[in-house]
Amino acid sequence: TGEGDTFDGNYAYYYTSGFYGGAIYGSTGATITLTDSTLTSNVAYGGGAIYGTSIDSLSITGGEVSDNTSYYSGGGILISGADGVTFDGTLFDGNNAYYGYGGAAYVYYYTPMTVTDTSLASNTAYYSGGAIYATTLYDTATISGSTFDGNRTTYGSGGAIHLTTASDALISDSTFTDNSTYYDGGAIYSAYY
Repeated sequence: TGEGDTFDGNYAYYYTSGFYGGAIYGSTGATITLTDSTLTSNVAYGGGAIYGTSIDSLSITGGEVSDNTSYYSGGGILISGADGVTFDGTLFDGNNAYYGYGGAAYVYYYTPMTVTDTSLASNTAYYSGGAIYATTLYDTATISGSTFDGNRTTYGSGGAIHLTTASDALISDSTFTDNSTYYDGGAIYSAYY
């Protein structure tokens, strides 16, 4: 749990100092809770700022996740299995999944996701999900009161959001402007397969 913390310029990148989670790494049963914290310019192979696998939950309220880079997926955040992922009033700006999916966030595997009053701008992914790539959730994805501006992919689909295999998806009171992708869904790509 952190409040008002700053994580800037940390690395977890293969031979240098690790592999996943440039600033924070959480594993089985961990609870990651951040309030009004700043995560900027962190670098990792996966999850430029934060990586979590089989965690209890990730909750980010306020603060910002900006200018982080992953070589593969989750330029800002990569979560593979959690009882819940929540972003509330957070800024995601300029994160980059250099050769993967989910410029700001990659959320995967039996994970309910809630995004509220959050701004996602100028995030990029090489493949799908310029801002958010969420797949194999088998649970509910809820996005409300949020803005998606200028997110893009080089290839793939879903300039702002790529959402697949959620048991239920609700997007409300949100604004999508100037997002772009190579294939389908300049703003949103959604499917169940």
